[in-house]
Amino acid sequence: MAAEGDLSLRLHVITWNMNSRLPSEGIPESLLMLSKDPENLERCVYAIGVQEGSQVGVWSDFILGELGDPFMLVGQANIGGIHLAIFVTEDVVKDYDFDISSDMVSCGLGNIYWNKGAVGFLVKIGDAKLLFVNSHLAAQQDRVKERNQDYHRISTELFKDKAAKGAEHTIEGLADAVFWCGDFNYRIEGNRRSVDYALSKGMMDVLLSNDQLAREMQAGRCFSDYTEGGINFLPTYKFDNGTDNYDSSSKRRVPSWTDRILWKVCESGKGHASVQLWLYDAVTEMTSSDHKPVTAVFDVHYSQKVQHKSLDALLNERMKRSTLQAQPNVVAITTSEALVAEVKAVSKVLDEVQREQKAGSIQIPVPTSEPEQQESAAKVVEALAQAAEAEEKEREMEAALAREALKEPIAVAVAAPSASFADLRGAVDGLFDSFEGKVFAALDLHETLHLRKAKSITDNVVRLRRHYAASREDLRHATEAMAAAEAAARAEEKEESPSPAPREDKGCQAEEDPDEAASQLYQKVSELRTELYQERRTHIQTKAKLEILNKRLAKKDGEDEGKVGSARRKSSVSSIATAKMMQNRMRKKQSAIYG
Repeated sequence: MAAEGDLSLRLHVITWNMNSRLPSEGIPESLLMLSKDPENLERCVYAIGVQEGSQVGVWSDFILGELGDPFMLVGQANIGGIHLAIFVTEDVVKDYDFDISSDMVSCGLGNIYWNKGAVGFLVKIGDAKLLFVNSHLAAQQDRVKERNQDYHRISTELFKDKAAKGAEHTIEGLADAVFWCGDFNYRIEGNRRSVDYALSKGMMDVLLSNDQLAREMQAGRCFSDYTEGGINFLPTYKFDNGTDNYDSSSKRRVPSWTDRILWKVCESGKGHASVQLWLYDAVTEMTSSDHKPVTAVFDVHYSQKVQHKSLDALLNERMKRSTLQAQPNVVAITTSEALVAEVKAVSKVLDEVQREQKAGSIQIPVPTSEPEQQESAAKVVEALAQAAEAEEKEREMEAALAREALKEPIAVAVAAPSASFADLRGAVDGLFDSFEGKVFAALDLHETLHLRKAKSITDNVVRLRRHYAASREDLRHATEAMAAAEAAARAEEKEESPSPAPREDKGCQAEEDPDEAASQLYQKVSELRTELYQERRTHIQTKAKLEILNKRLAKKDGEDEGKVGSARRKSSVSSIATAKMMQNRMRKKQSAIYG
């Protein structure tokens, strides 16, 4: 018979980018963290996700062989090289109503290719529903926006067929708790040289403050309300295969925490789930890939009884979503604006608490009357104001101490001539320690001054924007007034000036265009030249004929002086007259053309 009521599980979540290689050195104990105590192997679940997997079926069998009895493989699924397998102890399946279903989402090129995406399992154990997601998000240092888009696509598309009709779907609405692991590919902002220096000096806080995922989560652009354990291990990417050395290739990729495990407790179920993290670490012994595996161990408790929370706990939980949070490298808003935002947020939370109390979903004493609510909100605001004032005073004190420390000269210890090498080394180390203290004091002072300067610049920008908006409004009014005045002046001028009298048509032709007149004259000259050419040709032809006739007449005898001879002479005379007449006509035409 299936068990009902409370449920407690030991949960192991593991993520590893295999780089398409099975582990050649085997699996170390630090990966599975398998307990030797049989009592600790009751109600135990393993969710193991890999990216760029190779021979994933062989990998699952290998893991099952390492786990041994009483574990069993209850589900495995993959999309390309993204593979997720769920292993549970036999009592989880025997003692509880158990159900499991899988889904996958592609985020590769065109949301079609399987090189990027996610695989998910929705596991029901008794009344508790746990959702496991393994994802591989967009790569490259500067593709933060694309990684955020992949997260939102997976969150809204995975198990979409289980969404209620007409309701906005997210995977968080399907389970009591979500455990999300994978190669998220979020990087550390910076170049290789600066990150290597910070690693060599153990400056983990500096690296974590420049982690892209932490920044995007804090800004609410991805994994909203998810939780991650404290990172106390070195970046898990990118290593030379088979070594513990970071990328030495020509690309020299920036070491980063690309491999992460997050979780979120949801409020969608009938009961309440609580999650306690026991371990969050990287497995540095495995060197076959360019990534290091990351493992997390949780205790998960599920109860159908609604756990009552105090007013302070409820306020703290909900104020995380309602109030403004300080961002790294972002100038904070002014104290007055922050207090107004806090008053509104606290009032809203108190209203929600009162409504839930009336509905019977919570049993805690809360202020019921409006004066009590205002008094409670005023106390919170007063406490926040006092905290802000104390923080400002502390910052002023630190800046003053830093200034005084910078004024003090560095004491240089003069070693005796007979001093040993160890003494000399100690003196040099002391000198460098003093110098390092001066440097850190100067940096702290610079940071304080920088924040003040940034706040002053922000205030000036706000003031200039307001001035610009007011000036722009005045300019718009002035422009409209000038346009109206010009329109009125034109209208008045139109009314006063008489309309021009129509031109009288005296039958005169319009004045000719000079270009058109020149064109006509050129055409006329061309026609006359053509005619003169034809006349010259006719004259030459006639003159030639006349010469031929004269030569013939000269050869004739004068014997036949009868009618035939007389007629020929008359014809010649007639031809000569015609030629002279044509010559005179040609000269007249030439004089008409050339003047």
